[in-house]
Amino acid sequence: MHKIRNQRPGFGHAIFMLSTVACVGPAAPGLASSLTMTSGQSFNRASPANLVVNGSFEADSGSGLFWATGTTLAVYMPISGWVSSGGPNAYAWRTDTSALWTPPLPHGTNSLYFGNQAAASISQTPTFQPNGLVTFSSPPTIGLQAAYTPEVTLQQTITGLNTGSTYLLSFWVSGEQAVNGGYGHDGVFGLDITGFATTYLAVPDGSPGSIGAQKVYQFFLQPASSSTTIKFTNWGHYFAGFTTGWTLPSTTELILDDVVLNQVPEPASLMLLALCGLPVLCRRRARGLRSLRDEKQRYKTRQTTDELER
Repeated sequence: MHKIRNQRPGFGHAIFMLSTVACVGPAAPGLASSLTMTSGQSFNRASPANLVVNGSFEADSGSGLFWATGTTLAVYMPISGWVSSGGPNAYAWRTDTSALWTPPLPHGTNSLYFGNQAAASISQTPTFQPNGLVTFSSPPTIGLQAAYTPEVTLQQTITGLNTGSTYLLSFWVSGEQAVNGGYGHDGVFGLDITGFATTYLAVPDGSPGSIGAQKVYQFFLQPASSSTTIKFTNWGHYFAGFTTGWTLPSTTELILDDVVLNQVPEPASLMLLALCGLPVLCRRRARGLRSLRDEKQRYKTRQTTDELER
């Protein structure tokens, strides 16, 4: 185990394509907010704007430098704009494509490897969905080795969001050894967003039956708060024969790049509403057509009455 150019879809006239839309988790009670996983081409990949600071990790140079706050490994350098954590032996580092054998990065020359050895135990083996979602029958308990506790996390708080608007969050992921066939199975990482339960997602392993060697995840977000924290978590590999409770082949670990958050332009918002609220809109349109027909009939009746009176 190692201690680590997609083509960007185009964007024109604020139009983007959706292929699937799926709710991934409820918001906290009483909050008029939503988090919806989607796939397909989007404006985010080509957008010059980004509400996330240093989303492609190009602000700091130096491949191979360890970034998880809490590690005792040298040389340590934090990631500008982000807050991180990790255990004393966490070997999360900045990387390019060569050190950990990943596909070409979507942007720039830096990505972040979340190296954290292997989890000691997991309370249940999850189910991996074709779209990249990882589901558990109940919230899992994941035990870590002492030297790799706490888990490796990276987070940023974005302020000034409009809770009445829709945003698109997207990010690119790959896994260690993904272009060489991986470890045998997709890995697992966590996505936490203020106001929502943890969403578990697959790390692309590149092995047969995996979701591939790389993936761009996209989520429509109506934030629960104007100040929203986005956090990524890696607990480590899950090794067959080592991680207690794991019943699948050994897994890869997370490599992250190109985290982008932007407000959805109004035409795209209307498209999303059309997809999510089509039955309601159809009902309203039908009611409108019936009202129009009724009005026309009343007008004809008045005309007939006037002619008879004359």
